This record gives sequence, C-alpha cells and structure tokens, in this order.
Amino acid sequence: MSPHAEAYLAVLETLRADTLETLDPVTTPDVRFVDPFNDVVGRDAYKAVMRHMFDSVADIRFIPAGVCETEGRMMMRWRFEGRVRMLGSWAFDGMSDVLFAADGRVRGHEDFWDAGRQFHERMPVAGPFTRLLRRRIGRRPD
Repeated sequence: MSPHAEAYLAVLETLRADTLETLDPVTTPDVRFVDPFNDVVGRDAYKAVMRHMFDSVADIRFIPAGVCETEGRMMMRWRFEGRVRMLGSWAFDGMSDVLFAADGRVRGHEDFWDAGRQFHERMPVAGPFTRLLRRRIGRRPD
C-alpha cells in the first residue's frame, strides 16, 4: 500500500470528534465526500459531515477489511459499528472509492453501502414499509 493510502487509512481508523483536524493534511481543500446521505465539496463540509456522525452515533468503530490500490485510486472494504439512539447497536459493511490528487492527498471519497437494508429497514416507522417495498419489487425465486 502506498504511504498516502496508509496515512489516510490511519486517520480514518483513529478519527474522533476531537481529532477532525487530522483530515487536513491528508485531504485537498476541495475534497468531495459522497455517501448515501451526503454529497459535499470542501474540507470543512467533509469535516461537518463527520462531526454530525460523531454527534449522532456513539461508540463508533471503523474496521478496514481489505484494500485494493491502483495508480491514484484506492478501493477499501470496511465495517462500521456504533450505537444509534433510535436503533441501538448498529453495524454494516460497505466499500469506499478513494481518489488521490497528484500530491497524494485525497481529492474524492465515495462510500457505498445499502442504506435501505442497513438503515431504513431498521427504523421504527419506516422499517416495515421499506421491507414490504423491497419484497414487492424484488425478484421472487421460481
């Protein structure tokens, strides 16, 4: 793994609400962050998303499960664990596509995870409707 990828991964693994500034040296000022709920541009906006996550989820653990890297790009599989007031303990698996600038800093980070199954279906009010909808539009085995 490249030193730039290792540095970014180390920041993500140890990131906490009081260490958000550790994102500064490993990201470009115009970094773009995308996940199922956010699409923001700029380091301050990225840190605001992370700050909101730490305010909303307790006992967060980010566990990398595999990395594949090519020139200027890293694909990373991971597990996210935490506790959400309305859901209790919460864990899900996902993948990130991370793009590096020429100087090695992160210029793009896009997270992919199944928000419907891993979040919406667990919500007290929306969950039953979301599960019903998934079953209705999903292919039934023959």
